[in-house]
Amino acid sequence: MITFPDKLALEVWLTRNGIDISAWGAGNSKTLTELWNELISGEIILHEYPPLRIVNVVQVIIRKNGCVLVETEQVLRNGRKRKRNQPPAEKFKPGETYQEAAVRCIEEEIGINRHLITIYPETHRQVKTYSHSFSYPGLPSLYNVNIVEAEVEDLPVADFWRDNRSYTTGDPVERHRWGWREESILAEEF
Repeated sequence: MITFPDKLALEVWLTRNGIDISAWGAGNSKTLTELWNELISGEIILHEYPPLRIVNVVQVIIRKNGCVLVETEQVLRNGRKRKRNQPPAEKFKPGETYQEAAVRCIEEEIGINRHLITIYPETHRQVKTYSHSFSYPGLPSLYNVNIVEAEVEDLPVADFWRDNRSYTTGDPVERHRWGWREESILAEEF
């Protein structure tokens, strides 16, 4: 694990390791500031050599009428839109269990009260995925994905928008668009 005194030191380390950040912040990618915020909040860890972003994620599978709830689009604070195609997912906060992260994910991103959420621990499984992140092109990432199923009451049957309840200065996402899709079309990007 590597730490940095500030965002500039992080940028220097990325550059020295051949990671080109010039395209970050365009298209579906995030910015250096967003990576810095993930790092200082404890949502990710950076491994020094080889450079690797390590992310602990919970992905919540919510089913209805043979379909799965997926986030189809995000509106970012700068007005950009990111196309998505994945079930609700959230990075763990330090010290959180996958159940706590799953409930927080549904509360914050979908706007549902925790009393309307049932997590099914018997469905929990873990998957490790190595990839180059779509959010940070060129930065290799390891996703420790905790997948769990849940039942959520009072969800709309048609596509719907929700404001990001956890939206703060460091969070790039203002709004989420959700919809029911066939499970076979799910994306594997985090």
